[in-house]
Amino acid sequence: MKSAYTIKEAQENLSAVIRQAERGSLATITRHHKPVVHIISAARLSAIAETMEILADPAAMKAIRDAESGKAKTSPLIAATAGPRSSSTAPNRKQSCRVYPCGCGNESYHRRAYRVAASR
Repeated sequence: MKSAYTIKEAQENLSAVIRQAERGSLATITRHHKPVVHIISAARLSAIAETMEILADPAAMKAIRDAESGKAKTSPLIAATAGPRSSSTAPNRKQSCRVYPCGCGNESYHRRAYRVAASR
């Protein structure tokens, strides 16, 4: 499937352009052979915004650099292929945050907190 459309082609094939973006591809709309609009899915835009929030947070970037250099304490994650664990074999301690240095084990809390802060 094509990735660049003229404005007229995009108007005529709007549903196909949207489906292409939903599948994860970038659809570009051009005017006089120059890109004027890029269409991406909402999920991809959300992922880009979340990455930008993490990159803008100095504490998060320090934690990432420390983890990559081996300076940070890490704990292994349970493999997704291992299947569900029974409560008798599950560890009693929370996993540390992979990105944030607080170690609270609640990454989704941090994401929500940064989204609220960014919207102000």
